[in-house]
Amino acid sequence: MTRKNRGGFTLVEVMITVSIMAIMASVLTFSTDFTKQTAKREAQRLFVFLYRSMNKADSRRINFTFIASPAHVLLNWGNGKYEKLIASKGCAYSNNFPGGECTYNARNKRYNTGGTITVQDSEGQKYYVVLAGITEGRIRLSETRP
Repeated sequence: MTRKNRGGFTLVEVMITVSIMAIMASVLTFSTDFTKQTAKREAQRLFVFLYRSMNKADSRRINFTFIASPAHVLLNWGNGKYEKLIASKGCAYSNNFPGGECTYNARNKRYNTGGTITVQDSEGQKYYVVLAGITEGRIRLSETRP
């Protein structure tokens, strides 16, 4: 039999094809896991931003007010200084604060206003940053709506 008359694939060709398919499948799985975690990572980033702001307010004994818009969280220190946390690409913020803003009172924590900031990514995944206002200004992350 000559080489021209044989049909089929060699073992090397099959092994190369299977290895290429395995690499493509692992890349696809990694990329979908990466996008599913976007809301959680963004909520953790927001949590750290607010937690550090609360610690700074406590150490300096100053108050701040913040407003969550879809594109950013704007933190007003009350002395004319502002800080802004811009939402990552594909994520948006929303909140349920009374009056649309939340106040953190470092001097008298009984008067904090609480609420929830919802972080949503482009895939529709949601994660929540919960601020418990009346009970000493605590902050936590949640995967379920409080």
